[in-house]
Amino acid sequence: TRVLAEGGSALAASLLRDDLVDRVYWFRASMVIGGDGLPATQSFGVEWLANAKRFRRADMETLGPDALEIYGRA
Repeated sequence: TRVLAEGGSALAASLLRDDLVDRVYWFRASMVIGGDGLPATQSFGVEWLANAKRFRRADMETLGPDALEIYGRA
């Protein structure tokens, strides 16, 4: 009943595009690297904000200087 998908931005984009994501675990580091970093997802065809996938934060945990946010379907 559960699948953990760890991959790159292409896998994340395809799962979101195909409406297969129920929960997002978003780890955030306490640093900013700007455009030199890797994107979390590639483009997946959202042309209007009204068509964007919506999630609601269900939980948040501090992990040292970093954070884990858990989002569920809105």
